[in-house]
Amino acid sequence: MTVLLMVRLVAKPGKGKDMKELILPHMGDGGGLDGCSGLELQVDAGDSDRLLILEKWVSIDAHKKHIKALTEAGGMDAVLELSALAPHRTYYAQVE
Repeated sequence: MTVLLMVRLVAKPGKGKDMKELILPHMGDGGGLDGCSGLELQVDAGDSDRLLILEKWVSIDAHKKHIKALTEAGGMDAVLELSALAPHRTYYAQVE
């Protein structure tokens, strides 16, 4: 079952551009991320400090395994430093 993950990010005031530039190079077809088939970044049309990442995963567990390893390796540190709030994640199951 494919899972769509929506990650809502809120940057500190005026830091949305920095956050976008930090995240954008990692977007694409999910190449290199086990269980991921796509990553897409969106920016709020009315507030550039609000960003949304859409991710497609084979399962919730695959994503949780990835984010755990990324966090333990310090890969989230720069994003969290620019964030005003903790990332908000919501998983959606594909309707068949």
